[in-house]
Amino acid sequence: LPIAAVAVISLILFVNAFMTSVILPFIAFMVSDFGVAENPDEVSRWSGWLMSSYMFGQMLASYFWGSLSDRIGRRPVILFGLSACSITCLLFGFSTSFWMAIGLRFLNGAVNGIVSVTKTYLSEITDDTNVGQGFSLLGLNRALGMIVGPAVGGLLCLPAEKYPAFFPKGSFFDRWPYALPTTICFFISVAGTVAAYYVLEETHSVGPLSRTSTQNTDGQANLNIHDDDDDDATALPAPSTPQRLEAGLAAPPTGLMALLSDSSVLLTIACYALVGMNYVQYDELIALWSRLQPDEGGPGFTTSEIGMLYSVGGIGLFLYQIFCFAPVERRLGVLTAFRMGVAATIPALLLLPYCGLLRPTGGVLQWTAISLCILLRMVMGLQAMTCTFIMLANATTPATRGAANGLGQMTAAMGRMIGPIVVGSQLSWGLE
Repeated sequence: LPIAAVAVISLILFVNAFMTSVILPFIAFMVSDFGVAENPDEVSRWSGWLMSSYMFGQMLASYFWGSLSDRIGRRPVILFGLSACSITCLLFGFSTSFWMAIGLRFLNGAVNGIVSVTKTYLSEITDDTNVGQGFSLLGLNRALGMIVGPAVGGLLCLPAEKYPAFFPKGSFFDRWPYALPTTICFFISVAGTVAAYYVLEETHSVGPLSRTSTQNTDGQANLNIHDDDDDDATALPAPSTPQRLEAGLAAPPTGLMALLSDSSVLLTIACYALVGMNYVQYDELIALWSRLQPDEGGPGFTTSEIGMLYSVGGIGLFLYQIFCFAPVERRLGVLTAFRMGVAATIPALLLLPYCGLLRPTGGVLQWTAISLCILLRMVMGLQAMTCTFIMLANATTPATRGAANGLGQMTAAMGRMIGPIVVGSQLSWGLE
């Protein structure tokens, strides 16, 4: 693997995971402060809409960014995505109303073409000998983001309440209690943008082809095709009209139609969308359920405790991605590893609500049980998701890989948009 490029891609993926997860510990508290919910039981529903707005933006724009990277290259799309995301993430912390927050999260998702294009970039700098190792970076850096992001969000939101010696009453971050975590996110994103600008090289050939017609000695047209950067031209006989018609009728579909007509691509994208929807549902459920008081069936955690809870799962995920994922993928094969990941998450999904019953027996037992559920879900869920990235790369060609990853990200974003709305509404309904 090219070490410099891999290091920068790792930083970019970390930035993206950090940006996504930094709001998880405080999103329900932020919605409650906005006063948009008529009663506390409604907070979960409104939080679901706020979470979904990011995915709605991604759903609308992901295919565009992936397809654009096939036309203008991977590097400019990555640089623009990092720059735009850093600004929208910063502004989110200064939201003065629920609707301002939902608009900024929508924009943050709409300008974020990072994940789909970096997946394409990774597929173009890896080969069959190191593809598992390369794509494990996606999970590894998501794990790092899930360690640092929630910890920063949980520990540094509402700083005037937690650290009055450093942030006294009436200070800047007292007036903007959720801006400190997003400000840190902004500076990390800027660092990623600068590193990408100086280190990443373009991996996708986008030089336009020029065409000129000449005439051969027999009077038949030739078609000269050459790269704009190349002085040499190749003269090819231009096909006759019947030949062109026949070729046109026999030509396979291209672009989006080529992807939609490929069953392997469609099945892989469907798996990615379903796993992604389930993953974000669980992330939001932890954030909303953890703040519920024991009489409501939850553990009654604070923002700091919720942030640390995510970080514990992220540490386990980080270690698994370093030491286990690539050997498991090589030994079992990508399809079996995917099935294993999906099946192993079921117990974590079923057992989490019952952890709320452990409160009377002591905090340590409850913390351990919740951490194990989150750890199993994160590790196996991300194993399944990483396998879908590899399967999609295997099912596409370099010419369509950017569009395919964009389509996959768009479809996954659709699932992730629906998931939080469903979970938030169901939890509010259950509490009512």
